[in-house]
Amino acid sequence: MLIMKKIIYTLIVFLTPVISFAQTPNDLNDLMLLAVVILDTIIPILIGLAVLMFIWGVFRYYASDNANTKKEAVKIIGYGVVAIFVMVSLWGLVNFIGNSLNLNINGFGSGNTLPPKFIEI
Repeated sequence: MLIMKKIIYTLIVFLTPVISFAQTPNDLNDLMLLAVVILDTIIPILIGLAVLMFIWGVFRYYASDNANTKKEAVKIIGYGVVAIFVMVSLWGLVNFIGNSLNLNINGFGSGNTLPPKFIEI
């Protein structure tokens, strides 16, 4: 419980400047842009954690003498490989489809940018 409180307090300390300087989204486009920025930040962190999980499994496998510990390490290695494969494959598939359809998915390039349609009442 004490560790959880320390983690929450640390997050509050580090996120306070982000929250205080944040702009409120004015429309759906700003909200979607905010979601894209958050996801673009989270995805590499998750891939890095999966790589660390794989490396930790390899380290535990070679450092252990017990058969049960080696079985656990093999499971960790397997989960790490599957996590890396799934995340990188989905990320690559999204980029491939976006580039094939000439969409502006990375925030730069010549993608199809259509003017917004306004509904007149």
